[in-house]
Amino acid sequence: MFRHRRCTGPWPIICLLSLLLTSSISAQGQPENLMEEEKFVDAARAFEFRGSRADLMAAGQAWYSADSLSRSRAAYLSATQGRDGGIIVDSLTGLAYHKIGVTYYDEYNDARASHYYRRAIKIRDQVFSSPHNDRAKSRNNLATILRFLGNPDSAALMNREAIELYEKIEHPDTLNWLRSLIELSNIAYDLKDFQLANSASASAVNLLDTYGKAGNYDSFLGLYYSARINLKFRQLEKVKRLARRALALAEAEQNISWQADAINLLAGAYKANEEPEAAKREYQRALNLLLSKSSSQKELGPLYANLADMAAEDKNYRQALDYSQKARSIFGEHDPALLPNQMRMEGIYLFRSGNHTAALNRFNETLRLLDIPGSRNENGLVSFPPDSLTTNFEEAVNTLGNRAELLIDQNRPDEALVDYDALFHILDLLRAGVKSDASRQYLSSNLRPYFDQAIALLLELYREDPAEDIAWRALSLSERAKAYSLVAALQRSENEMPQREAELRRRIAELERLAPQDASILPQLEAARLQLDRLLRTREVDLAAFETRLDRQQLTQLIQTTQADLIAYHLDTTSGVFFHLSPSGKLSLFPIAQGTLDQLTKDWLAAIEQSAYRKKSLRPIPEQEELDRVFLQLGRQLSQALLPMSGENTSLGNRLIIIPDGALHFLPFAALPLGQAPPMPVTYGDLKYLQTGRTLQYTYSAIFLLAQQQLSNREYEHDLLAFAPTFRGASTNNQRGSRALPGLQPLRHNRPEVEAISSLIPDALSFYDEEANRQQFLNLIGKSKVVHLSSHGMVNASDPNLSFIAFSQLGDSLEVEEMLYFNDLYALPLNTELAVLSACETNLGTYVPGENVLSLASAFTAAGARSTLTTLWRVNDRATKELMVQFYEELAAGSSRAEALAAAQASHRDDAEFAHPYYWSALTLYGEAGPLALKKAAPRNYTYWLIPLLLALAAIGWRRLRARAKDQ
Repeated sequence: MFRHRRCTGPWPIICLLSLLLTSSISAQGQPENLMEEEKFVDAARAFEFRGSRADLMAAGQAWYSADSLSRSRAAYLSATQGRDGGIIVDSLTGLAYHKIGVTYYDEYNDARASHYYRRAIKIRDQVFSSPHNDRAKSRNNLATILRFLGNPDSAALMNREAIELYEKIEHPDTLNWLRSLIELSNIAYDLKDFQLANSASASAVNLLDTYGKAGNYDSFLGLYYSARINLKFRQLEKVKRLARRALALAEAEQNISWQADAINLLAGAYKANEEPEAAKREYQRALNLLLSKSSSQKELGPLYANLADMAAEDKNYRQALDYSQKARSIFGEHDPALLPNQMRMEGIYLFRSGNHTAALNRFNETLRLLDIPGSRNENGLVSFPPDSLTTNFEEAVNTLGNRAELLIDQNRPDEALVDYDALFHILDLLRAGVKSDASRQYLSSNLRPYFDQAIALLLELYREDPAEDIAWRALSLSERAKAYSLVAALQRSENEMPQREAELRRRIAELERLAPQDASILPQLEAARLQLDRLLRTREVDLAAFETRLDRQQLTQLIQTTQADLIAYHLDTTSGVFFHLSPSGKLSLFPIAQGTLDQLTKDWLAAIEQSAYRKKSLRPIPEQEELDRVFLQLGRQLSQALLPMSGENTSLGNRLIIIPDGALHFLPFAALPLGQAPPMPVTYGDLKYLQTGRTLQYTYSAIFLLAQQQLSNREYEHDLLAFAPTFRGASTNNQRGSRALPGLQPLRHNRPEVEAISSLIPDALSFYDEEANRQQFLNLIGKSKVVHLSSHGMVNASDPNLSFIAFSQLGDSLEVEEMLYFNDLYALPLNTELAVLSACETNLGTYVPGENVLSLASAFTAAGARSTLTTLWRVNDRATKELMVQFYEELAAGSSRAEALAAAQASHRDDAEFAHPYYWSALTLYGEAGPLALKKAAPRNYTYWLIPLLLALAAIGWRRLRARAKDQ
């Protein structure tokens, strides 16, 4: 039953107005129709008149379309409230807060936008308990805002969370997923975490290729950022491929700016590949394209900058400065963030052209442009406390390095050293800010030349004034330029790795080996790397936060306590430095002529192999004598170059700790011949070597050595875990990169070797033949004091991830599931006092400047082995077996690891069969060198056979007495 009001009194007027309004709305149609007609204000009012929460949301969108952002926010905010004014927690409120964030973003009010995106995330996380596109999208938008607010780390965290959500959603919003990956790649690139940038951009390209639903703009960005990061890693063919794809999109879109950006990258690939003419052609092509279309000046800036660099490489500094000033003028007006780098480049051009005063002004101006709180000293140099830096780390590093080089040229060494100190402090901040070893290694390798320059300067100062403080300063810098990632791994091995992280690392290791041969694996690899990055970011333990400076007092005390001589090397491309720290605590340094050292090392290693023989040479006497002469000549040249403090080396004691660098990582120092050249023919057992009467211990750096001293003691279930795998292959692997690999040949002496050493160590677990398998090893790692693997090992020089040590192979083809690869080890809790890799080439690998050799030895160290005994070349099976048995005999008798190795090698030298260095000097001991507390064999009980023996003797005596009695 309907009730009707009578239109009396004021009601007739009210009714008339109501009828007029109703007719008006009816005439104009529904608000949805008004939106279609783009009558946004009328539509907004109509939606508000309806008044439901859904209508208020629609009103907010209508006001937004009418560019009335404040009224849009008011409508959205009204939609979040119930009749009592309280906040309603549901998906509509989450959407409303998200939309309000968008309106503030459009007004460049990033702080308010951030506030409402956070509120949206909070509501949406409450409403959706499982992964949902809305939860991810708000995080993605918040990440963009945080980057604009100057909080890149927080922005990256939001991107990581968004990507993780998208990965778990059955029907993800692929467009916003793509944008999250692109944004993360961009942020990581700015933070110099290049491995993360590469993983994110590669995943973005894979998403594009898989779904293909993105617009041209997002597609172009994904391809562009992927090409950019691949240029950093010098994957030049990939850069060209991606840049051409981006260029095709830009041409389809008829977007001149995009075309120029893509061509710019293409030119960069040609330049990096040392194709200058092709690079110039592409840069000029991009410039002409922009000029022909009357493009904005902003787009011309990067091209002028690149053309300036090309002109400088041609030593046409006038033209370089002309181009640079054009670029600088454009950056100053349109893109101030690029101005510091261009100002620095102008300083470099001026410095190279000989205008030092102008160059110094440019470098000072660059630091000023970085907006660093600082001051000028009495000579006008801009200086600042490194810890005040929050952004532009790499630009500050490069500017300080360039200015320091100029100051050296102006004979202002003290001021140059101040710049280097600030530079290296910033480098530590940079390396501490990344989580992946690949990113750390990139930074260490890329910035190693600055360490070389600073140490060369200190060497010159030391020549003028051999003050010990200068020597210590040089050694400290040399130490900071070595083994950074390995020291980080040392800390990681002290902290228990979560199971999820270990699983991810194992998965990544497997995919890294498969990807070079199967491109379809790459998306899985990059996705796994992104997952590992997210996991590491949530870890409470900061794996990069450790002391990077050398503690002079601690090192001196260690050397004095152990009465060892420490000798360390620092090599650059043209020269080097030799450091000697004596047991008395005195540090000296000497220059090394590095020019031919790399080649000399290679030649001597070849001479060791070519001159080798057992017992007696079967070569013609003149041929063998010539080989011996080459061995001695090259060896003595190396001795004189590498031990410059004394020709006869009498100042070294009986214990050496060696810190190699560069090619010296592959040098058998033990075999360096000393003294006068002997007469021909050479008797190798009688030669005097560096190891004669000495123990030798290697370490990756003094900082690493001191860090090992701080490690906590461990308890082990067993003293020895040993493996002697069986091999049934007909031939060894000659195609290290292929899939169908031939099998590994049997080793005749590995089982007797393990049987012999197991008999010397009572508390031993030994596995032979089929039982010596990979799974058995994985089940028992971390439970024994010593791990001994007597097996095949192989090094892949082009890809360290493919280097391996093998477990039992039961067929004639290589069984990859029974291989322990280089990158497998980083996920393993090895945690042992000594890892003995009685296999070929286990200490060879790829040298990374600023880090160390990526070898199986260093990988075992990173996994937790406190010392490793490994080989430098393919060793003779029998010679190795006998040397290893002798080593364990000495070890079981209480000798230190270094003493045991020295005694075993000396025993070989005394044996004519294996006296040649080829058979004994390949073994190198890295890490801890002290004794191991091994369980002793239980004393034998002689009583069980003593009584029968006495009775037998008594019987024999009685018979003899009776026999004599009969004779009488």
